[in-house]
Amino acid sequence: MLKGIAKRGEVIGFDLVEVAPPYDPTGMTGQVAARILLDLLSYVLKEKEKKGNN
Repeated sequence: MLKGIAKRGEVIGFDLVEVAPPYDPTGMTGQVAARILLDLLSYVLKEKEKKGNN
């Protein structure tokens, strides 16, 4: 899904909600949120590189 968003057009913003580490004793919420953000950023930058937009 994230890859498809990056391919569809220029991503100018991203909002990640419902991350509340104080309510998650396992700490997984923050780790998953960080991974999602990192993956989306990677896909966006890869698409920019393909198109030649630095």
